[in-house]
Amino acid sequence: RYWTALVKAHPAPAGSNFVGAVIAALTDVMTHAKFRKCEAGGTRALGHMLMFYGFVLILTGGTIVGVGFMFGMLELPLAWLNPLKITLNLGAIGLIVGSFILLRYRLTRPERQMRATYYDWFFMASLFFTGVTGLLTELTRAMDVKYLAFGVYFIHLVTVFCLLGYA
Repeated sequence: RYWTALVKAHPAPAGSNFVGAVIAALTDVMTHAKFRKCEAGGTRALGHMLMFYGFVLILTGGTIVGVGFMFGMLELPLAWLNPLKITLNLGAIGLIVGSFILLRYRLTRPERQMRATYYDWFFMASLFFTGVTGLLTELTRAMDVKYLAFGVYFIHLVTVFCLLGYA
């Protein structure tokens, strides 16, 4: 009964099918088309795109590194000019810059502060600090400051846990 009522309330356009609808939805999400149409978009749209694609790059690249290392196909640490490491670093920069733009946007607009929930703030702060601590971990390891790297890496793991555990 629910599905019948849903179809009556929102009939599908003529000639539409499931695959076409999925492709249209993915295109809309990947391009953030509706986000850009919003009058408040602008800087927020840029920040959201950077954060979204930065996260996607890190998630994809991190999964490839994890699986490759577990099955002995990758040796760590990766060289600085390794395309995978470059991709992960670009993702980290996108994540940090994008989440910074969004956090700054909320902090400078009192009307946004009032409508934001604890979850919104926690999620954006978790993304920001996960990116920052991840990049700091990489830099402290590269500088061979082992004890500082271990401490920063521990904080990074805690922020990753918060991000995945609470989001």
